[in-house]
Amino acid sequence: MKFFENPTQVSFYDFYERSYVGGIAYENKVICGCCGEIFLIEDIYNLAPENVTPIKILENWTDIEYEIRHG
Repeated sequence: MKFFENPTQVSFYDFYERSYVGGIAYENKVICGCCGEIFLIEDIYNLAPENVTPIKILENWTDIEYEIRHG
């Protein structure tokens, strides 16, 4: 199971939508970038199909500050 010591942008498998969603992982949770819901990393790993990578780490941080301020 992954644990993130620093906030990290990721794409993670959304078991509800059956597709990848962007978010921010920190400690044992991922905050969904589309709705703000908090997912436990353990749940993401446990509910992802066997042939799917549950969490993919983005190599470069994407600046989202403007979108947050100006929605």
